Amino acid sequence: MKKIVKLFFLIAFITASALASAQSFTLAELVDLAPNGDEYFSNIVTAKGYSNHEVGASALSNNYTYTNSENSKITLITPSFDSDVRMVSWEFKTVASYNALKSELAASKYKLTNTERRNGGKYVSLFYSRPGIEVILTTDKTVDPNGIYIASVKYTNAAKYIVK
Repeated sequence: MKKIVKLFFLIAFITASALASAQSFTLAELVDLAPNGDEYFSNIVTAKGYSNHEVGASALSNNYTYTNSENSKITLITPSFDSDVRMVSWEFKTVASYNALKSELAASKYKLTNTERRNGGKYVSLFYSRPGIEVILTTDKTVDPNGIYIASVKYTNAAKYIVK
């Protein structure tokens, strides 16, 4: 009986992990999404279960936003003028994804360049960089005490010269 219970929990854990990872993004995926345009972005995020495509346009940018069960959303931001800068912003609610991104940043040799704290530490942004790529990881506990996490990636053509 104990083996059956253990097997049940193992299968449940693997299933939950698979579903969660299908809906989350790695640092490498976020960096890859930024420079490749809205059609590429759409294909990747919809394959991960995101939908409800929304396009917002202004004089400065075009924003392509997709949501996933209202638990997370991801946006591609492209300038509406001639520029090599592209951005991706992913908002999510799991501390495990946040910690995984922090670990990836360290392993990928991104340099922590600044830390910004506001509202008594309830809003914290960590700024990382390497040539051509800037990443901001934000924890926002001003809206939700459990935290809303945001990973933003800014990519420029300088990133093409990075030796991987």
